[in-house]
Amino acid sequence: MLPSQRNKQLIIGLAILVIIAVVVTARLTAQKPDKATDAVVDATSTSAPSPQGSESVSGTAPAGSKYTDGTYTGSGTYSSPGGTESISVTVTITNGLISATNATAQAQTSDSKQYQTQFISGYSSLVIGKDVDTVNLSRVSGSSLTSSGFNKALQSIKAQAKS
Repeated sequence: MLPSQRNKQLIIGLAILVIIAVVVTARLTAQKPDKATDAVVDATSTSAPSPQGSESVSGTAPAGSKYTDGTYTGSGTYSSPGGTESISVTVTITNGLISATNATAQAQTSDSKQYQTQFISGYSSLVIGKDVDTVNLSRVSGSSLTSSGFNKALQSIKAQAKS
């Protein structure tokens, strides 16, 4: 075999190995997708949902903020392949920013419980310290439907907290 043919074979072999390594790495790091990504609920509805849950206010609205500081709880529903699911969200608003949050899974099916658990494990870092008006989650830890339920709960919370 000529040296130039050997070099070509070596280059082709290395290229194939690189492609395989990229594919394997992508598969290992990819998260399990939602089974119903095409059933995502639009959480940017123009009508605000009615407030649900409890409200605890710890003061008055800071100057310039349209929200009263406090801790608020709301529930958001969304459609999943297993039916309607909901998630309960508690948010503390301080000076118009989310300073603390907690979510409670309320799923009925095992798949939804799994996705809500994944969502709850990863969402707080995406909202803590953010302006409450700019938070709109889409896909968190592989869960897209739960995100829409969170967004609806946040709309309810914002309605409760309006100054």
